Amino acid sequence: MNFLLSVSYAIQAGDEFKLPTDFPSLRIDDLTNNSAYAFTGALGISSSGRDYYGSGAALSRNWVLSAGHNVDFNDDGSPDSWLTIDYHLPSGSSRFLVVQILKRAAK
Repeated sequence: MNFLLSVSYAIQAGDEFKLPTDFPSLRIDDLTNNSAYAFTGALGISSSGRDYYGSGAALSRNWVLSAGHNVDFNDDGSPDSWLTIDYHLPSGSSRFLVVQILKRAAK
Protein backbone atom coordinates (compact mmCIF):
# COMPACT_ATOMS: atom_id res chain seq x y z
CA MET A 1 0.00 0.00 0.00
CA ASN A 2 1.34 3.47 -0.92
CA PHE A 3 0.67 6.76 0.81
CA LEU A 4 1.13 10.26 -0.49
CA LEU A 5 2.31 12.70 2.14
CA SER A 6 2.28 16.45 1.80
CA VAL A 7 4.71 18.40 3.96
CA SER A 8 4.72 22.18 4.27
CA TYR A 9 7.45 24.23 5.84
CA ALA A 10 7.18 27.83 6.95
CA ILE A 11 9.78 30.23 8.24
CA GLN A 12 8.10 32.72 10.52
CA ALA A 13 11.03 34.96 11.38
CA GLY A 14 14.72 35.09 10.68
CA ASP A 15 16.17 32.62 8.24
CA GLU A 16 16.44 28.87 7.94
CA PHE A 17 19.02 28.43 10.69
CA LYS A 18 18.86 31.52 12.90
CA LEU A 19 16.08 33.38 14.68
CA PRO A 20 16.28 37.17 15.04
CA THR A 21 17.21 38.70 18.38
CA ASP A 22 14.07 39.50 20.34
CA PHE A 23 13.71 41.75 23.38
CA PRO A 24 10.69 43.77 24.54
CA SER A 25 12.72 46.94 24.03
CA LEU A 26 12.96 46.08 20.31
CA ARG A 27 9.18 45.69 20.03
CA ILE A 28 7.99 48.66 22.10
CA ASP A 29 8.12 52.06 20.43
CA ASP A 30 9.20 54.99 22.62
CA LEU A 31 6.85 57.35 20.68
CA THR A 32 9.31 60.20 20.47
CA ASN A 33 9.34 62.72 17.61
CA ASN A 34 11.62 60.39 15.62
CA SER A 35 9.30 57.41 16.03
CA ALA A 36 7.70 55.77 13.03
CA TYR A 37 4.40 56.18 14.90
CA ALA A 38 4.77 59.80 16.00
CA PHE A 39 1.67 60.71 13.95
CA THR A 40 -0.64 58.59 16.15
CA GLY A 41 -2.13 60.65 18.95
CA ALA A 42 -4.80 60.75 21.62
CA LEU A 43 -8.11 62.55 21.43
CA GLY A 44 -9.32 64.13 24.66
CA ILE A 45 -13.07 64.50 24.18
CA SER A 46 -15.29 66.48 26.57
CA SER A 47 -19.07 66.26 26.39
CA SER A 48 -21.52 67.56 29.01
CA GLY A 49 -18.94 67.51 31.79
CA ARG A 50 -17.69 63.99 31.02
CA ASP A 51 -14.33 63.10 29.52
CA TYR A 52 -13.70 60.41 26.94
CA TYR A 53 -10.60 59.27 25.11
CA GLY A 54 -10.02 58.07 21.57
CA SER A 55 -7.24 57.93 19.03
CA GLY A 56 -6.47 59.74 15.83
CA ALA A 57 -3.80 59.84 13.16
CA ALA A 58 -2.29 63.13 12.01
CA LEU A 59 -2.51 63.25 8.23
CA SER A 60 -0.92 66.71 8.07
CA ARG A 61 -0.54 69.79 10.26
CA ASN A 62 -4.24 70.56 9.74
CA TRP A 63 -5.93 67.17 9.44
CA VAL A 64 -6.56 64.34 11.91
CA LEU A 65 -8.29 61.10 10.92
CA SER A 66 -10.39 59.36 13.58
CA ALA A 67 -13.31 56.96 13.86
CA GLY A 68 -16.81 58.39 13.64
CA HIS A 69 -17.91 57.05 17.02
CA ASN A 70 -15.40 59.43 18.65
CA VAL A 71 -17.43 62.44 17.51
CA ASP A 72 -21.02 61.11 17.27
CA PHE A 73 -22.24 60.44 20.80
CA ASN A 74 -25.96 60.63 19.99
CA ASP A 75 -25.68 58.20 17.05
CA ASP A 76 -27.45 60.41 14.53
CA GLY A 77 -24.74 59.96 11.90
CA SER A 78 -23.33 63.49 12.21
CA PRO A 79 -20.58 64.99 14.37
CA ASP A 80 -21.90 66.48 17.62
CA SER A 81 -21.46 70.26 17.74
CA TRP A 82 -21.14 70.54 21.53
CA LEU A 83 -17.95 68.47 21.84
CA THR A 84 -14.63 69.93 22.88
CA ILE A 85 -11.76 67.89 21.46
CA ASP A 86 -8.03 68.18 22.08
CA TYR A 87 -5.50 66.23 20.02
CA HIS A 88 -2.28 65.21 21.79
CA LEU A 89 0.77 63.88 19.98
CA PRO A 90 2.92 61.29 21.78
CA SER A 91 5.88 63.55 22.45
CA GLY A 92 3.70 65.38 25.00
CA SER A 93 4.79 68.75 23.72
CA SER A 94 2.08 69.12 21.08
CA ARG A 95 -1.56 69.80 21.92
CA PHE A 96 -4.12 71.05 19.43
CA LEU A 97 -7.73 72.12 19.78
CA VAL A 98 -10.00 70.58 17.14
CA VAL A 99 -12.07 73.42 15.67
CA GLN A 100 -13.97 71.68 12.87
CA ILE A 101 -15.19 68.15 12.27
CA LEU A 102 -15.92 67.01 8.73
CA LYS A 103 -17.99 64.00 7.79
CA ARG A 104 -16.98 61.92 4.79
CA ALA A 105 -19.68 61.89 2.16
CA ALA A 106 -21.42 58.54 1.69
CA LYS A 107 -20.83 56.79 -1.62
